[in-house]
Amino acid sequence: MLYMVISTHGPQTCPMAVPKAAEKMRYSMEHMNEVTKKLNIKVNGNWVDAPAHIIYMLVDANNAHDISRMTMELRLMEWNRVHINPVQPMAEVAKMVP
Repeated sequence: MLYMVISTHGPQTCPMAVPKAAEKMRYSMEHMNEVTKKLNIKVNGNWVDAPAHIIYMLVDANNAHDISRMTMELRLMEWNRVHINPVQPMAEVAKMVP
């Protein structure tokens, strides 16, 4: 199942300005492959809107619990507010419209 993981933070916890947050971000990046492999999560892409302090990650996972565990193991939730949203391709949803 596809999920859009949206992580937001403010200037006070931004890795661009706060060394401790930068350390946590580097940890997340360094351990991403190891943690996602262990939890059977496939990262389909990730993007950053730096001025808005938003990180988007499209993942394919068995359930939201695995993604929640991923955010904890990667320390994402230590410097972000994380939202896990199930998503579907627009074409699939369009087929359901009467």
